[in-house]
Amino acid sequence: MMRIGKYLLVATLFLFLSIFLFFSTSQKALANQPQYEANWDIKVDFIGDQPNAILTVRVKESSDGMVMNYSTEHELNCHVPASVEIDNNEAVFNGKGGILCKIPSLKQIVYEMTDGQFILPDECDCKSGAFAVADLTLDPNITGELESNPVFTMKDLWMDAQLLPDSSFRGQMEFTVDNHSALSDGFHVQPTSNFLYANFLQTNGPDSEDLSFLPLFDANGTDLEATPNQIEEDLALSFKQHRIYLGYSPLTHQGLNGRIKTLHIDPGCFGSG
Repeated sequence: MMRIGKYLLVATLFLFLSIFLFFSTSQKALANQPQYEANWDIKVDFIGDQPNAILTVRVKESSDGMVMNYSTEHELNCHVPASVEIDNNEAVFNGKGGILCKIPSLKQIVYEMTDGQFILPDECDCKSGAFAVADLTLDPNITGELESNPVFTMKDLWMDAQLLPDSSFRGQMEFTVDNHSALSDGFHVQPTSNFLYANFLQTNGPDSEDLSFLPLFDANGTDLEATPNQIEEDLALSFKQHRIYLGYSPLTHQGLNGRIKTLHIDPGCFGSG
């Protein structure tokens, strides 16, 4: 009986040791599992008679206390209609149409960049704040009414340079993220190049559960007040972006009257896992 008891004790100790090693190994493997974060932006200019639209996708991989950052660039396939002319490194719009650029699958790009280890969620929080910067020229508003001049439009994200219905050549910017819009104060539109900047600055830390954003506008180096001046919402964008329209809005069917020289869009949108 004593021998049987010893065998049972040894078997019990072996069982507990096996369970301990299993959980220890599992926790170590989980701790060593890489963590990923991905984001993207789009830059546009015009070289010769073609749009040069570049999508950059960035991935940060964290594992064993080490961080690696890597990125890949993709030239977007853009269709330029007959109503849009590209001249002297600028796209010239007459209000009757815009340039459509197709965006490859962001989820597929990140999946391949991480060797299949990370699948992006369908949407991401704008934890660092979305912004857009455009260098453009606007034609005078001769309609006598408020005139919309869409700079770019994509899913849940767009920018508009409105011209007021007066003879002072005054403009306003409207920036929309996740169906939340802010409108700038009026600014004097330059007859040549206008450098316009719109930003929803995230104000209470990227790890905060409740996000808050401060709309910021700048026209030709002058800060502009925004309405509303605070957005107390969690803003998120889709990772299922398929296209971007330049100088046209499929939402309003209105087109830009003017020229675009350069454009930079960063949704401040991070997907992690």
